[in-house]
Amino acid sequence: MHDTEATGIAIDASKNLIFFGDHAGHITARDLNSPALPIRIPISPPAVAASDMAFDGVHLWRTDTSNRTVQQIDPETGAIVFSFVPDFYVIGIAWDGRHLWLSEYNGFAGNERIVQFTPQGVPTGVEFPAGLVDDLVGGLAFDSTDNTLWLGARNKLYHYTITGKHLPPIPIGGSGRFIDGLEFQGIAACLQ
Repeated sequence: MHDTEATGIAIDASKNLIFFGDHAGHITARDLNSPALPIRIPISPPAVAASDMAFDGVHLWRTDTSNRTVQQIDPETGAIVFSFVPDFYVIGIAWDGRHLWLSEYNGFAGNERIVQFTPQGVPTGVEFPAGLVDDLVGGLAFDSTDNTLWLGARNKLYHYTITGKHLPPIPIGGSGRFIDGLEFQGIAACLQ
């Protein structure tokens, strides 16, 4: 939504930073211990409709839902250092330490997927159906505590193994708004 402060979030644990990205593409870094105040001037890599973000230890990754791109961003300068276009409408992104995971958005079509890519933008061949019924695909996060994926949606927080096995979801209430920013750090989940 255009009035939401963050449509994407990413965490750099080594610098104790949380990045909030808005729909217009502005990315603000904040201290994890005191996230209310920005700690530096926001960066604004070009985007039409910025969505979910992830951090790979060096760069931010962000999806731009309007032009279907995945962007690799320098968190210091805001420069887009690499981008690629998956063959589907991408919204969520997660980093598992080696690969990117992307969630496909098709509205209520019911055939959305979660697809793994290399950092060079090449599909690895690993993918599985999201399996949503009457729900909307949103942000994606990798949980390093058990090597699983979490998918934000409108009515539930969906949980999967990286082989596609569906684990018990968590109901999140009927807000009518789907979770488009989702990130894990240790055992704490961050939702937007």
